[in-house]
Amino acid sequence: MLQSAHYRMLRIFLVTLDFWFNTDQSAFPASQVQRSGKLTLSIPLDNLTPSSSAQTSCIAQQTEMSSPDSTESESWEAIYKEECLSFKASLQTQAEILRNDPENLGEDRLKGVRKELISLSHQAERIKEAALEMVDETPNSVYVRKATPEWLSSRFDPQLEQVCISMGYSLDRLAFELRSDRSVDLLVAGHLEQMTDDIEMDFL
Repeated sequence: MLQSAHYRMLRIFLVTLDFWFNTDQSAFPASQVQRSGKLTLSIPLDNLTPSSSAQTSCIAQQTEMSSPDSTESESWEAIYKEECLSFKASLQTQAEILRNDPENLGEDRLKGVRKELISLSHQAERIKEAALEMVDETPNSVYVRKATPEWLSSRFDPQLEQVCISMGYSLDRLAFELRSDRSVDLLVAGHLEQMTDDIEMDFL
């Protein structure tokens, strides 16, 4: 912005000099000619100061830089929601695979389900961490506001934290049971379906 103002001043100065040296001075009134024989340079004040639009743009940029980061408060809520929805969808998918075997894999499908259950046990930990961060960083989140004090409040031992830990253990245990006894596939599917309902009711 300052460079642009300097450029305009230099351009006016050069144009004026060119105009002076290539124009008959007698055509100008005597009051406009100094002792040096040169025209009095009259530079408008607008060319020496930033334009109002430029000043507005500068102020807006400074305000944006000095304002607190509003996206951080939204991000933890978004992360929590995304983790919960992904967790719920994966539970539904694994329950469907165990109950209906849509790809006709038979017992071979159990290996993939066990691997996914172990992955979901780690995701339960991520849900817990996202929830606790959300409480600290986003106290006005819709999930925090509608929760009971015992469910998410940092002043107590949050029930959500205990439930997430319990879900992680349960998923590891179900994966172990599938490996030990392949006949429990429908029983495990029932547990996953119940866990899906719990996520929908308590977490979302």
